[in-house]
Amino acid sequence: MRKINILITTILLASILLLPMVLAATTLTSPVTSGNYSGTMTLTATTLINDSNTAYNVTFYYNASGGATATKLVTVTNTSAAQNTFTSASYSITGLTDGMTYNFSAYADNGTDQQWSTGVGLITIDNTKPTCTLKKIYNNPEYKGLQELIWTSSDALSLVSTVTTIDRPQSGSDMVYTDANRDLTLLSTDTNFVGEWTATTVATDRAGNTETCTSTWKTDSGGYSEEQMVENAKEEAQTESTSSFFGLPGWLIVIIIIGIVFLIVKDQK
Repeated sequence: MRKINILITTILLASILLLPMVLAATTLTSPVTSGNYSGTMTLTATTLINDSNTAYNVTFYYNASGGATATKLVTVTNTSAAQNTFTSASYSITGLTDGMTYNFSAYADNGTDQQWSTGVGLITIDNTKPTCTLKKIYNNPEYKGLQELIWTSSDALSLVSTVTTIDRPQSGSDMVYTDANRDLTLLSTDTNFVGEWTATTVATDRAGNTETCTSTWKTDSGGYSEEQMVENAKEEAQTESTSSFFGLPGWLIVIIIIGIVFLIVKDQK
């Protein structure tokens, strides 16, 4: 029984000694582990080492993962008694190296007690937008038939989404695609609307950076099907061949005709 009493007493004493340390916990709540950030960052920490009669503060630090001593970012001083939360909103991180991974931590100090938070790591700085391209083929003639769109998107660190929206004229509903890269052929069943078209590709990375590419074109009232498009192309090719007289340019044909007329007139003399 005596041993049990001694054990209980020891546990109680240890709890009393450790209680202030538990209550005095300082925690970094923003940024978050494995987060990607661009442009600005909200720095937030909570602490319980406050003292209503003393000015106290929390300082935020960072260092490159695997790097040396932490570098100070900013110090936030309490603005009210017994303040628990310290925040620096929209802190600029454009000075940090793009694409590098960092660790962040907070240091609370009330003049008597000091305490570091647990570090938050694997934070990536990404201030660079993704890239995208978008182009339309079959520009001439622009029938209500085959239309080809080609788009690409990429990001050096973390492309998370690509949305391509084709805004059809008249009562045509939008066509939406989520492929990062695609060569899309719109058939006559897709393009049976006349007027101005707009295709937009928006690429987004994990940090929230976006890049937008746009292509616009018009369709006429021809209403041609794929088969008719092929026939039209053949007829146009044949017309070009005939009008150019076996492929000869128009100016050369004129010179030949003048030369023939000159020879005929000369022979008659």
